[in-house]
Amino acid sequence: MEGAVRFGMPLMLPTPNTMDMLPARTGAARDRILHRGRASGMACEQTGNVRESVMMMTPDGYGRYGRFTPAIRVWERTLGRTAPSPTCITRVLRQWVRQLPTEGLTPGWLLRHALTPNRPKGEQWVTMPMRGRVMAIWRQSGDVSALLPLDVWQAIWADRVGEDVVLDADILPQPCVLQAWERLSGRALPASLTYLSPVFVEWMMGLPAGWVTDPEHWRGVEGNHRNMMIRMLGNGVVPRQAAAAIDWCLGLREHLSQ
Repeated sequence: MEGAVRFGMPLMLPTPNTMDMLPARTGAARDRILHRGRASGMACEQTGNVRESVMMMTPDGYGRYGRFTPAIRVWERTLGRTAPSPTCITRVLRQWVRQLPTEGLTPGWLLRHALTPNRPKGEQWVTMPMRGRVMAIWRQSGDVSALLPLDVWQAIWADRVGEDVVLDADILPQPCVLQAWERLSGRALPASLTYLSPVFVEWMMGLPAGWVTDPEHWRGVEGNHRNMMIRMLGNGVVPRQAAAAIDWCLGLREHLSQ
């Protein structure tokens, strides 16, 4: 696979495993994994864990999933189901948002503070192209939909969204909102805002939607349910692969019995 990537072929995702429940490695820790066993010094393309691979999924010429897009499209056609978001909002971010003052999730406050040019000295601000695009939407609609799905985040703030409901990272607010929230709360944002979604892993395994991730399955179960979901999925077998293997074995048995 590594050789194919070097000739410009699209990347394939690693097989899910139980270690994907851990935080994605970054910086020096990730570099060490990419160079392990490589005397030549040439780094691998991936760590071998889905939790790091999804962090490479930035939209580019291939599509939403970056260089993984062609492989994603093949599996979509095979399953007959659209791929979900590869990442979701972290539990710690939900908890952080619940401690925001009330005004931080009101349209008026967001319109006044999220894009104000008056910022503390030295603070890096949202890029001008993004600011111009969002402001143009505001002039047309007068709402904050360009910044975040306000109804969803209000529900998170009010603790009306169950802990086991997987919230796609697509709802993550624009950077200008996150910066405004930091100033309002006086607390730094969590180090991790998103991580590998168990819904995406479930889809990768070819299982029906909700087979493992349905919140009803986890009602009354103690522990970190997101980690338990990924551990269960990582220990599982892709049904289509298992069926193909069993069919081959049965065919071989029939052939040898003749």
